[in-house]
Amino acid sequence: MRIVLDPGHGGMDPGAVGNGLVEKEVTLVLARLVREALQRYESVEILLTREDDVTVSLAERVRMANEVAADVFLSLHVNAFSDPRPRGFESYIHSSLADTGRTAQIRAAIHQRTAETFLRFGSPDRGPKKADFTVLRETRMPAVLTENGFLSNPEDARLLKDDRFLRAVADAHARGVAEAFGLTARTKAPSPFPDPPEAHTRPNKLYIVQIGAFRERANAERLAARARACGFEAIVKEVDVGGA
Repeated sequence: MRIVLDPGHGGMDPGAVGNGLVEKEVTLVLARLVREALQRYESVEILLTREDDVTVSLAERVRMANEVAADVFLSLHVNAFSDPRPRGFESYIHSSLADTGRTAQIRAAIHQRTAETFLRFGSPDRGPKKADFTVLRETRMPAVLTENGFLSNPEDARLLKDDRFLRAVADAHARGVAEAFGLTARTKAPSPFPDPPEAHTRPNKLYIVQIGAFRERANAERLAARARACGFEAIVKEVDVGGA
């Protein structure tokens, strides 16, 4: 099963800002925690639309999810409002979808688990909603967008600065996905890197594996993201290949 996690905003687009928080930073932390939680289940491949603080257009996010034929697209956001009083959790599917369809069923599982977590920490459930968001409209697989509290609200902002809360919210998202797709928990947590082979090493030698070379950096970043999702350390290096 292939899951694309979409940390909202990034790079030149900070998203909402308030109470010492920047949405693009919170969503990236949350996405990494959701990935960590999902890796506790068998037969999953998790990709992120961005791994760092980079600008990724909505069209690029959609294109990535469609190109890799994801089974589900989960976009993570944090809410904000001019009035500091609103707070809590809400989730979205596209406005054209039926309440009884497959996407609605997946959203229901994610929403239930995450709303329960918010309530446990004293923040309300604002309910499931629908909207004509680009990432919900243009993706060709079930797509859900979650708004994880209001950083404009002092109480929610305090929670969003708490690692314990963020981990609980991430675990709730992962449990919802697992329940919706019938995923099986691993009996043992996977090692982030494979065991090294039993072989003789040579001093002062380093062996490098390259898995791709591209003219466009975006393609290289996309492949690196897939390698990281599989547990490998991956870097993108720019090389001058011009002739003499």
